[in-house]
Amino acid sequence: MIHENPDLIARITTTMAERIWLIYKQLANTLIDNPLGRVYDALGIQLEKSVSRATSPGAAISASRNWRAWRASPPRKAMRFARSSS
Repeated sequence: MIHENPDLIARITTTMAERIWLIYKQLANTLIDNPLGRVYDALGIQLEKSVSRATSPGAAISASRNWRAWRASPPRKAMRFARSSS
């Protein structure tokens, strides 16, 4: 399987490493005594997760595909809202 699908193995390995890292960070968060510090640490974890997703090779490819599909679509007319007379 490794010789047939090296990209798949690399993706599985990366996904498992990210999940193990996330579990470690969440467990370390439970050891923080200060509740406000715990909240800030949890927000930091979420920020790091979103950055790692945005910089992964798969994210760049799907974003590029979405952009091309959006550019190829015909322009939409702006919605006009009727003013209510009161």
